[in-house]
Amino acid sequence: MDNAAACLGSTSGVRCISSAMFHFLERQVVPVFSVPRKPFSQASIEGNNSVFARFFWNRRKFADTREIARCLEDFNESSLRLVGFRKPPAGTGERFELKVVFLRQVLDNPQGREGGAIQLLNTKIPIRKEYINLFVWAEWRLQSEKLLVRIQKEGPLETIKEVNFPIHPKSRKRLLKID
Repeated sequence: MDNAAACLGSTSGVRCISSAMFHFLERQVVPVFSVPRKPFSQASIEGNNSVFARFFWNRRKFADTREIARCLEDFNESSLRLVGFRKPPAGTGERFELKVVFLRQVLDNPQGREGGAIQLLNTKIPIRKEYINLFVWAEWRLQSEKLLVRIQKEGPLETIKEVNFPIHPKSRKRLLKID
């Protein structure tokens, strides 16, 4: 997913769950946010935005929102056919884990402290200096309100940091309806 405020959520609130995140979580889809300001890591997102603009939004004038919804349904179906998407089989028996994933690059800590940091939902997470300039997988586990910062060197993901990452109270209340 793109890191635009429309997807990521509040530009001022701390650790809020956006409407877009709720939309996906309710449908048992884990939102994965791309690395901000790194176009090479967002090629599929930018490509999809371009296709949407050229072949849907800029192609015609719509009379009303019902017409947009009707045409969008056709556009989405043809897009899924084009890429060969198939829904996974229902009822795998596994319980869906409520989580959100952020791909981030560890940057120098701008507050003059030694080490690096990643920025998530208006919260700065300090990371050891040996990870500066590397990309990490930050997994926010919503039931436990923990953030696991992980990296893959060789083999499976390795957890390099685990911190409490409490959900904003208003988001928590809304999240209880999903769980």
